[in-house]
Amino acid sequence: MLSTCRFAEGTAVGFNRRKKGQRSYYPLFCTVAQTGQALDVWHRPGNVHDSNGAEAFILACIREVRAIAPRATIEVRMDSAFFSDAIVSRLESEGG
Repeated sequence: MLSTCRFAEGTAVGFNRRKKGQRSYYPLFCTVAQTGQALDVWHRPGNVHDSNGAEAFILACIREVRAIAPRATIEVRMDSAFFSDAIVSRLESEGG
């Protein structure tokens, strides 16, 4: 969670242990794990659940990589908040 300390467009008050009541973003990152390079970032308001919009974001990142490097091996790493039968099924149907 990224605190803005003030009002900023697209922020919302969410759960923040250290700064209760602060407006923040809760971004999703698409990265190359081996190098740490960021491929995409989706800024979300701080009051959303971890997995909110994750499936669509993951699939969009996969499609973007496939358009650039069609033969690349793609690995998806996600924590337990993202893991669901629906997401795993979609990843399998995408050829992941």
